[in-house]
Amino acid sequence: MARASYYRWVKKFREVGTLENCIRQPDYSIVTQREDYKELVFKILHSPPANFGFNRATWKANELQEAIAQQGVNIGRHSIRIIIKEAGYRWMKARKVLTSNDPEYRQKLADIQKILGSLTKREGFFSIDEYGPFAVKHRQGKKLIPPNATFIIPQFHNSTISKI
Repeated sequence: MARASYYRWVKKFREVGTLENCIRQPDYSIVTQREDYKELVFKILHSPPANFGFNRATWKANELQEAIAQQGVNIGRHSIRIIIKEAGYRWMKARKVLTSNDPEYRQKLADIQKILGSLTKREGFFSIDEYGPFAVKHRQGKKLIPPNATFIIPQFHNSTISKI
């Protein structure tokens, strides 16, 4: 037993004459093991911060705590971290992805990925016209990964380079 708890109980016993209020009730449960709290944490975590009045694209721990408090539940940041970690989520490095403001970008990217996916070891790829120069290469970054998922970027890999 923690020393602080012992002295708190002694003080309570001297004041009241009983330790009845110090004993946990049978319906007591640890915050990190309550299913309703877990559901609330993940419901909020999987929604954008803008839905809760935060001008951000990703969650910060203190803002996630504030959003949960807006729902009428007070949970500490440490408990939120434990809930997320016990669910199997972990931070892993993620790769950078190609982006563009071209309205036909998705279709062009799908075409390139289809071509690159069907290349054999003896074939190469180059692009002429609108695609422009680019290199398709794995990059590092961080990503929150669910349980039983792997995220691997090989240390050595060939990049496909295209020039006009």
